[in-house]
Amino acid sequence: MNKILIYTILLLAVLNTGGFAQTNVSTSLQKTESYPVPEEAVFVHINSSLFFVGEYVYYKVYVNNLKTENLSKVSKIVYLELINENKEPVLKHKIQLVSGIGQGDFFIPTTIPSGNYKVVSYTTNMLAKASDNYFHQDVSIINPYRGNQNAISKNRSSTSEVDKTPKRVTETSITENQELLRINTDKKNYSKRSPVSLKIEKVGNEKLSGNYSVSVRKIDTISHAPLQYTTNYKSIYNDSNSKIKPSQKQFILPELRGELLTGKIVSKTNNKNFDKQKVALSIPGDNYIFKISNVDAEGNFYFNIDKPYVNNTVLLQVIGDNEAKFDIEVNKQLPISFKNLEFNQFFITPEMENMIVERSVYNQIENGYYRVKPDTIKTIPADTSIYKKRSTVYNLDEYTRFPTIPETMVEIVNDAWITNRNGKNVFFVRNKENSLPTNQPALLLVDGLFVQDHEILVNYNSNKVKSISIVQDKYYFGSQTFQGIVFVETIDGDFYENISRDYIKKIDIQPAQRKKQYFNQIYTDRNDETSQIPDYRRQLLWLPELKVEGETKEFTFYTSDLPGVFEINLQGFTKEGKPVSIKEIFTVE
Repeated sequence: MNKILIYTILLLAVLNTGGFAQTNVSTSLQKTESYPVPEEAVFVHINSSLFFVGEYVYYKVYVNNLKTENLSKVSKIVYLELINENKEPVLKHKIQLVSGIGQGDFFIPTTIPSGNYKVVSYTTNMLAKASDNYFHQDVSIINPYRGNQNAISKNRSSTSEVDKTPKRVTETSITENQELLRINTDKKNYSKRSPVSLKIEKVGNEKLSGNYSVSVRKIDTISHAPLQYTTNYKSIYNDSNSKIKPSQKQFILPELRGELLTGKIVSKTNNKNFDKQKVALSIPGDNYIFKISNVDAEGNFYFNIDKPYVNNTVLLQVIGDNEAKFDIEVNKQLPISFKNLEFNQFFITPEMENMIVERSVYNQIENGYYRVKPDTIKTIPADTSIYKKRSTVYNLDEYTRFPTIPETMVEIVNDAWITNRNGKNVFFVRNKENSLPTNQPALLLVDGLFVQDHEILVNYNSNKVKSISIVQDKYYFGSQTFQGIVFVETIDGDFYENISRDYIKKIDIQPAQRKKQYFNQIYTDRNDETSQIPDYRRQLLWLPELKVEGETKEFTFYTSDLPGVFEINLQGFTKEGKPVSIKEIFTVE
């Protein structure tokens, strides 16, 4: 068994966190100076490098294993940031990876000033090599609604002047990819609002199977930063990584199974013994997450968040710490260095005035009709955990409502009750028949929030409760045992918002980007709603998940009301890890 496999098995073991599992990472693992995890490199396919406010930046992220050159199965999270010329992040996205693939987009609001920017992307595994080991791509943004355009209005060389004859992709690039596959359109010239039939086909004996992304966009009539392609992006890493010394590497746990949230507990007394201490994590919501982590000898804890979530609030609490004997500290942002970034110098000139005005007007019209041409966010699957299937659910609106929670438990809910223990009310759940008796209280979750002090729910307004679910199974978290679960769902789902206890720490967290089904305009003979409105789309098609099998792949998209030269840009990798970068153009008159 090789070292990589051994390390992966050990790390998965210590980070094993199922729906109700616990997390623990040993101190020796934290202090390891190096680890044989395969190195990764990110490539991001972006739909353009020049944007106006009011437009969308679409991106597809590919994470490759540098040793095998195939898509990586190591990291499960990748990050993408927009960096301004002050080398400050303007926005940050977190993207879930499935077999090395992720996607997302962001809208450019009017709050972002004109300027030259960088899109950077990385995994935590990449940052372990160096704090500046990331993908980067120049982009420029024009915000015509701000008076101050100093960042992009300096004198410019002839390369920034209006170019009304956009050039085809270079012959070198075409020849390089003709060995793998090619793309063809049914024509080279189209009228407005007409269908374009696109065919992707293999060349020779090469296999076409792979994962690709396709952008069809109007070519800008002004020069701007070139886009990185799959066939040349590795040069970014070759230039920087060759200078990295072993001493510059930093130990960062790779996110092998999901997003890692780490921190430590700090004693408020002189007690430095953290033995048997545990920290509970709750992310409330319909797709809530609840986990428990043991802390190590130095008070450190680690959570592996391996399920999607939409709530941006995390609640942490030391179990049994109702008197707030500990502070909880969450580790900050990973160390990332932008000091060596050099920005492309794009500038606007007086000759661009008409183009800027026209494009701004078209963007406003398109955004005005967005409601009839929306993208669709893919929903997160409903919770199908085993405990949900085993629960008995009491929807309170189906019963006569009682004014208090204790009365509701007595009159409506079976197999669970409230008992006074040591001067406090505690929820208990009856053992299943033929199971060993236990004197342990129930696990109480309200909207997914772990509630240690059951009195909080006992005193809660029962008219705000939607349902109470009871599970009679035992649940074990290391040495922590719960006899059954009492899961309470409130009508508004806001129980956690009103909880304020010294021993509960609330932090903000950014959910991963949710996948979208992007709008694809279709014109037919029918007199539908979209056929009656203006169509000024520059981006005719964005297809981030194009999986190709077999010898050919065909699909159709439609032109808009904009004339000009349009480019089809296909990027991706074959199943064998070979990079594919193909461009083709057509005109609309």
